[in-house]
Amino acid sequence: MDPLDFLKSLGGVARVGTLRREGYSERAVRSLAAAGAVQPRRGVWALPGADAEFLQAIVDDSLVTCASSASRYGLWLKDKPAAST
Repeated sequence: MDPLDFLKSLGGVARVGTLRREGYSERAVRSLAAAGAVQPRRGVWALPGADAEFLQAIVDDSLVTCASSASRYGLWLKDKPAAST
């Protein structure tokens, strides 16, 4: 799988470390720019149509939680989590 397809499989956004751990060379990671990917923050690559929730989590060094996923899939939550600021 080329790095662009791998990035797409992750919701369109990933840290460079994730790409490198998957075996992509530094040159392959840099080639993402030619494919239209951008670096919203140093060490992060994102596609223009990246999942906004995933992008925000990675840029903020946080995680998408199970409660976030439940909301995404329309599942019921007893107590909706408060939005972080």
